Amino acid sequence: MEKEGKKCFRIPKDAEVIFTNGKQVSIAMLKANWEAENKEPEVDEITYLEKSIKDLEEKYGRPLEEVFGNKTIKELTEADTDASVWWSYKVRLASAKSSWHK
Repeated sequence: MEKEGKKCFRIPKDAEVIFTNGKQVSIAMLKANWEAENKEPEVDEITYLEKSIKDLEEKYGRPLEEVFGNKTIKELTEADTDASVWWSYKVRLASAKSSWHK
């Protein structure tokens, strides 16, 4: 098999890698482990938003309502960018929760 002028070889799934410590591991096992380690976790929107809000509040050590008070988006500085993200997460979370419970 060739790919853009480069030769590629298929390694049989039953082939084994022998490590310097003498341990033998099949290519199939190495592939399965790699896929498991690199699999994207499946997270629903509510879980994602709750975690994102919690992460921002932990970053600032308190709820962002206390950090930014009643500032409008136009009054926010570069340091306040997290607040605009946080506000959007809060709105999306409320919407997702109300849709979820219907």
